[in-house]
Order: sequence, then C-alpha cells, then structure tokens
Amino acid sequence: MFTIIVGSFVGSFVVTGALELDSIQIFASAFAVLLSAAVIFTLRGRTLLVRDDSVIIQRDRAMITLAWSDFVGVTQRSWGPMTIDTLEFTGGLMIPEDPYRGFSPGMEKRLRKERADRAFEPGMYFADWRASELGSVVVTLRK
Repeated sequence: MFTIIVGSFVGSFVVTGALELDSIQIFASAFAVLLSAAVIFTLRGRTLLVRDDSVIIQRDRAMITLAWSDFVGVTQRSWGPMTIDTLEFTGGLMIPEDPYRGFSPGMEKRLRKERADRAFEPGMYFADWRASELGSVVVTLRK
C-alpha cells in the first residue's frame, strides 16, 4: 500500500494503492464485457435451417447449402476437456448472401480453407444437438 498526495491551486487529493487495485478490477470487468459482446455478435450472425433435403447455414455473409445426400458422417475431436462434433459432407453449394456485391476480398478463399462448404459444428447452433431435430435426421441417415 502506498500513498501519493497531489496538491494544486484548486485543491489536493490522496491516491492510495487500493485505487490501483480497483482500477485493475474495473479494467478486467470492462475487457470481459467487450470480449463477450464480440463473441455474441459473431455468433448472432450465424443461422442454421434444417430441411428435409439439406442444411442451410448463413454465416460470414455467405449462404452454404449442404445436401443430406452428400452426408458422410460425424467426426469428433477433443479440445481440452470438451469434445467437438463435426458433421462432414462431400461438398456443398456456397453463394454470397448478396449476389450483387459478391464475396468480400478473400472471404470465399477463407471459408473454403475453413471447410465451411464441407462441414460444420452443430454445437455452434445447439446446446445439445443430438436431442434436437438435427440429431434425429442424423440418426435416420446413419441407419
């Protein structure tokens, strides 16, 4: 703990070490709020539509259609203590959300590199995707 006394012709005040800890806690809280907002806005820009013949995903200003006839299977990978499921397809149709503007520079290449036209993680859209409509369609396809 330290004390700094600052004086001027207007007045004087005392700054203690406790103020420094408070400012660190305020900064950490503000950083956590900003990080949460960034994640929410990123996830908010994604939608998933499950149809009888396909899955339509809207993300990063692209519409991706993955046909159930091209479904390969479910793969799992570990990320720390979590298991992440990925639905794999042989290929899909990827078009820009706005056909007049097209893809932004490098966006189509980035999406293909991320395999967005061939796979997606259902955990991004459902807390428990196996108990949802998507899970029942996958179970039907596996039989």
